[in-house]
Amino acid sequence: PTGNVGIGTTTPTVTLAPTFTPTPTLTTGIITGTVYNQDGLPIQGAKVTLRVNRKNTTYTTDALGRYTIPNLPPGTYEITYVAAGYFQQKTTATVTAGQTLVINVTLKRK
Repeated sequence: PTGNVGIGTTTPTVTLAPTFTPTPTLTTGIITGTVYNQDGLPIQGAKVTLRVNRKNTTYTTDALGRYTIPNLPPGTYEITYVAAGYFQQKTTATVTAGQTLVINVTLKRK
């Protein structure tokens, strides 16, 4: 029968593998960002240290210079960025529950 072509067929759905991106909760927030050099290139392996309650927790940037610090209770934190061959940089950040704070940093060469 003509005129019925395509009835009963479905278009295939392409599903991409999700990349894990933490989402803030109602009680915690997230700090994320990228560490760059002066040329605007990402720095892989930079150490991002967050000081919480007199305790340091260190995260390492990935191949694209990115870092993510999840599950942070609201408050103000001191963050130190360090990479071999670069001057360290410090900043403070105020985390709000339910929000993601993006902090991109450029480190200067020694």
